[in-house]
Amino acid sequence: MFRTRLLTALLLATTALAQDRHPVGHRFEGLPTGPAPLRVYANDSAHPLNRLHALLFLAERQPSEIGGSLPSERARDAQGDAEFFQGKWYFRNRSKGDIAADDARLFGGDVRVSPVEDLRGARGIALCELLASFDTREEVEKVPELRAPLARVLLQWDLLSVWWRIEREAADGGELASDEATLKALASAIRALALPSARLRELGSGAQALQPTGDGTDRKQPYVPTGLLDGERGAWREIARDEKELFHARNSLRAARVFVRAADGAATEELVRKSAAATDEASTPKLEIGTEAALVLSLVVLDETLTPFATSVIDEVRVRRVTGPAELRPDNGSSRDGWSHWIFHLSRSGALLGEGERFRFVPDTAQSLFLEYGTPKHTTYFAQCALCHRRTNSGGQDPDGIRALGRYGHPALETDAQARLRIAAEQFEPIAAALRSRLAAQ
Repeated sequence: MFRTRLLTALLLATTALAQDRHPVGHRFEGLPTGPAPLRVYANDSAHPLNRLHALLFLAERQPSEIGGSLPSERARDAQGDAEFFQGKWYFRNRSKGDIAADDARLFGGDVRVSPVEDLRGARGIALCELLASFDTREEVEKVPELRAPLARVLLQWDLLSVWWRIEREAADGGELASDEATLKALASAIRALALPSARLRELGSGAQALQPTGDGTDRKQPYVPTGLLDGERGAWREIARDEKELFHARNSLRAARVFVRAADGAATEELVRKSAAATDEASTPKLEIGTEAALVLSLVVLDETLTPFATSVIDEVRVRRVTGPAELRPDNGSSRDGWSHWIFHLSRSGALLGEGERFRFVPDTAQSLFLEYGTPKHTTYFAQCALCHRRTNSGGQDPDGIRALGRYGHPALETDAQARLRIAAEQFEPIAAALRSRLAAQ
């Protein structure tokens, strides 16, 4: 019943208001409040581009796991913070037989990973009808909202991310969750939106929109450290390392750069050297309070020759700071054992329509469906991040939860600022090959 109402709203809405998220403190903080299309690509929420985005990025899903850190779960269990934040609290979930139909939620919006899992039926029909207006370069160039190169890059990336998930899951032995016609329509629109590499090269990163702010003491308020994005680097050093699956461009469709900062440049370089030389937990360095790490993700798309191109457009920034000792207690940072984090997502309405900031701050109490980690898990950001980034019960394979410095990742100082972009473009080639094959299919 809910799915029918959702599709009806997506397909027929003509005067829908902008989609909002539940506010901070709400039991479903960060999740969309309703199924109406967002004003992301055009000022009119009923514009075909906004309806297209809603079809691709809004869906009801029943999670496979429900994190124990959610306000609704905390209320159900009636545990205070001192009781809950004990041991391996981040693994507390409901799953399998404990999840019921009323645990289904509306997920998505202007997010990094679409919750849409099936393009068959009414959703596929609606997609094909909308995509018919954007499947040639001539049609794309007639749309005022797509005259800005950034708009075309963002829309192509949105289409690519949904199309590739459907194609990849089928290639890996799963069921093809789409009609062939819908996949061909998506591929045609992806090609039509492609820009020459020279135009892509001209795109700015948007880094200037994230000016340094805050002092790193309040995880509830935005914090952007000095030097990270303003070109002055200071004590920040970029890390070269073996690629992990999570941020491999074949999976994330983004280039991933990792930076670390200790007390000064020499201390940062020494931290990297000691991490690379570590052979066991005892020789793995521990972090001082104030040490920071950052992940900067930028978009990879296809140029007009359908060649992968790693743009400089920053899509997401994650900042982590050691704010307390390595001991478990409820008031000790996002991880509750000394790490705090701040996450910023590129806002389409901010970047394209000038509505709000270019980057949206995501508090660690916000919720999401964390599909990029392998299963549709509904939990909070702070709990999901603590799975990998924590200072206690961490296995001792990396310095207090900085995975890029883990001894099995062969960390080193990165001296070439373009290296990770080149690697990401190479990793993206299987996606480009699959798209070319789809376009060639009859």
